[in-house]
Amino acid sequence: FLRTGSFDTQFFPLFSGGLALYGCVMLVFWTRLKTRYETKWTEDVKISGREDLNADAELEQHVDDETGELALAYPEWKHRLRQGVAACLLLLPLAAVVAAGLGALDVRARLMNMYPPLYGGLLAGAVTAVVLFVVVRLICFRWSAVFTHWENYTARSSYLSALAAKCFALETAAHLLPVLYIALLNYPILSRFAPANEPSIVDALTVQASAVFLAWWLCVAAVSSLQAWRWHTRAQGVAEELGAEGGRPDFNHREQAARPRFPGTTESSAWLSLQLTYTLVLGACCPLAPVLLYLWVMQRLHWDKSALIYIFQRPHPHSAPGGGFWADSFQLVVVTACAVQIPLILFCTRGVEWWVPQLTLEERWGLLGSLEMLVAALATYLLARSLRLGDDGGKPDDKVVMV
Repeated sequence: FLRTGSFDTQFFPLFSGGLALYGCVMLVFWTRLKTRYETKWTEDVKISGREDLNADAELEQHVDDETGELALAYPEWKHRLRQGVAACLLLLPLAAVVAAGLGALDVRARLMNMYPPLYGGLLAGAVTAVVLFVVVRLICFRWSAVFTHWENYTARSSYLSALAAKCFALETAAHLLPVLYIALLNYPILSRFAPANEPSIVDALTVQASAVFLAWWLCVAAVSSLQAWRWHTRAQGVAEELGAEGGRPDFNHREQAARPRFPGTTESSAWLSLQLTYTLVLGACCPLAPVLLYLWVMQRLHWDKSALIYIFQRPHPHSAPGGGFWADSFQLVVVTACAVQIPLILFCTRGVEWWVPQLTLEERWGLLGSLEMLVAALATYLLARSLRLGDDGGKPDDKVVMV
């Protein structure tokens, strides 16, 4: 880059393919770690006797056929019907995300032609990040919570998993849509300017992804750091009081029950998943993502640790069918990363011509179809593994999620 002024070099295919390989290796270790924690949490749940019940669910009375006792439940067909209606209504927030992404691309095209490339790209990225942050966080996330609550999940873990899936899908679509539009179409939207003005598709993706991610990360880091700093300050005050009294924080059940629950779990998990998406899916076009992800995780680990010790309730395992959506979202990120790196290497970068100059367009399409079929096979295997009842043939409720 320092010699040519472009990211589209002969090393781009190596780095892009290395990211996909690194994601697959990490997926193996992550699956083992998740299985080990699920086994441990299962033992904790059996000891504590906690139940996975959604207190906000609407339940109906019916007579149990076996015992004849009056029980509370919700008909499965009504729940499926509400899920279908909510999925149709979710198209409205998705349309808002698509409109925001296309509008941001049009604004970016205008700014890139009004200002020099570097300043125009940075300003366009900041505008895009702000628009996506407002539309996704303040509008789509709230409506996703409303739709998920209306679907009436009787299990608390199922409610959290459905809400997390909606939030992850909307935010990932909002950030990947502009990049895919530049890579695949790059046609003018409303104005006469195309979204990307760079001669190389990789350079256009680098400017778009890096500018949007940097502006979005600064917004998220500011909000997250302010919140975590307030918690850390409160925790230091409590620690000083306990130190003056010569005591240590009490972790008994009565004292923990009096504490407030840890807030912002969904938002923090969504931030982490999106940064992982940038790191693995767009890491070749956004080299800042891995470094900023590391800084964010280290900062959250340090300050959240103090808050969990002195202010909020410690998280306890609850009975749930699996590790929760956020535990399985890493599989989606890795599969998406593998699927995206293939067309990036074959069609978007000029570096492949340096390694294989005799590769024709027909051969590229053949490689694309073959490699994407392997990615589809990997996705099928992961889906089948996640839907399996358990390694020992037990019920799905034998596994738990940390809530």
